[in-house]
Amino acid sequence: MKIKKIGFFMLIIGIFTSASIISNAALDSNEKVSKKEITSLLEEAEEQSNIDNGYLEHITISTEDGYVLDTYVDRENYLEQIDEYENGELVSRKIFYDEGRKLLSIGKDNGEYGAVVMTLDPEIAAENKRLFDEVSQIESYVSDVSKSSRSISFKKKQILDSSIVKYSSKNINLYFDESSNNFLTKQEDLKDGKVYQTTEYEKISKKSKAGKSLFSQTSPLNNNESGSILDDIETIYINQEKDVPLDEAR
Repeated sequence: MKIKKIGFFMLIIGIFTSASIISNAALDSNEKVSKKEITSLLEEAEEQSNIDNGYLEHITISTEDGYVLDTYVDRENYLEQIDEYENGELVSRKIFYDEGRKLLSIGKDNGEYGAVVMTLDPEIAAENKRLFDEVSQIESYVSDVSKSSRSISFKKKQILDSSIVKYSSKNINLYFDESSNNFLTKQEDLKDGKVYQTTEYEKISKKSKAGKSLFSQTSPLNNNESGSILDDIETIYINQEKDVPLDEAR
């Protein structure tokens, strides 16, 4: 299944391309929402997607076939970690560091994990740094959702035992956290009444345990399993080929 990739800074090979866990339990009442109300709500969500330097951006995309794409970004320190999972197993981990100059890429070969550390071409590295400075992934995603959702007819449900409010429609469900000035925490894309893709948004404090454990070869996996499976793996160091075209980056 084709999904929108979110690794903005993965420029290396023509470029590769947050999250509260929300119960589906909700009040039975379905309150129809006016276009004025949903527009105001989405405008608030856009404002809240502007994350300050004390936090990391975290976006998780999961599909019905068991694929998960986890992306963490520290824009202030020019760091990005992209983890891919299939049916709960880590498929790859990529970490950009040194202001976008270097890429640690981990994957499986013949059933065993191995790593490549690549020093990127200076032109590519400069573009990476520019994107860190100028592009917020959460802002971009929430802005797209906001623009595409303003003409949609929604119904409102309050999630039980939570400050989360669900706004449902035929093709998309949106979840907002009222305790965080309507920060958009989750969206569900539907087809024929069934969720086929979920995108979750989260702000992670840099001072938290989770925040401090990221951007490392052995960072914990998304199932809270230790990243020790990636310790002591074979690592190769290389320089990027000079003929990677910059205009294919995104």
